[in-house]
Amino acid sequence: MSNHPQIYVATHKETELPGHPGYIPLHVGKAISDKDLGFQGDDTGDNISSLNHSFCECTGVYWISKNVDAEYVGLVHYRRHFAALGQGIEFKGSQIASPDVFPEFERGANLIVAAPLGFLNGVSGTQISLEENYVGTAIGQDLVLVREAVEEHQPSYLNAYDFTMRSCQLNAYNMFVGKKSVVDEYADWLFPILFTLEKNIPYQFYETYQKRVFGFIAERLFTVWINKNRGRHKIVTREALFLP
Repeated sequence: MSNHPQIYVATHKETELPGHPGYIPLHVGKAISDKDLGFQGDDTGDNISSLNHSFCECTGVYWISKNVDAEYVGLVHYRRHFAALGQGIEFKGSQIASPDVFPEFERGANLIVAAPLGFLNGVSGTQISLEENYVGTAIGQDLVLVREAVEEHQPSYLNAYDFTMRSCQLNAYNMFVGKKSVVDEYADWLFPILFTLEKNIPYQFYETYQKRVFGFIAERLFTVWINKNRGRHKIVTREALFLP
């Protein structure tokens, strides 16, 4: 590639970061943090940094879309990285992707996302759908509002939404590396839906973990968008690593 991706590493705290200039630390939620981590925050320019407690790393997605000028961009987490294919970078005992080595783009891909996860019933061990998983681990009635918001903003995606929520595979973590134009298209699709939900879901009364609701919903919506656009945008997957 002639233009290596600018891959932002979302973090809200001091942590070890990959020692490669293609990995750029991004302090997500900086607007509501009592710490200055000493690097770029998601609170400059057009931003939603103050929503980080409920939007999670999506405040970073928004900031990248609105403020970064690059041909290729990416977002990973301080503990979640894409695995290397071939030559990688040694980091925390694993080989993570080098920003210099993404052969998928040479083969025509426009976006790389996390390889899908499946979910199992904790008792029977059988596969369950994304809808069943969400109802079992989050506030299930939120999904009624999610579908309504998709119907309001993106009615042509309803079939993809229903298919995805009944399926058993999730492209998790809101991680990606790809063409900025494709990331922008996704962000322009996602955030009007999330902003409507932010007004309609009473997340302020949820327990701490459940207040991350819009980050959880965004993972499902990202999978919806991927399923709808996989062929048009040549979207491919790569293993995501969980690091200590």
